[in-house]
Amino acid sequence: MEKIAAENIGGAKNVVARASEFTRHGVKSKDALHIACAIKGKAEYFLTTDDKLLNKLAKTKELIVINPVNFIPLLESM
Repeated sequence: MEKIAAENIGGAKNVVARASEFTRHGVKSKDALHIACAIKGKAEYFLTTDDKLLNKLAKTKELIVINPVNFIPLLESM
């Protein structure tokens, strides 16, 4: 996967620390790492079909966490 990645975030200490913050709020470890990497990579959107994750991250201000079905109309309007 690293060969096709636009950017390799890796396991930077600040990414792991940020992921730990999410886990303290009930986000599963792997999900927390994905979110922390998305934030570090300056992603605008994080797509997920996990309703529990969507609810837990609804107030996150660093990026928009959205269901792919809801993202499509948004993308089409851009």
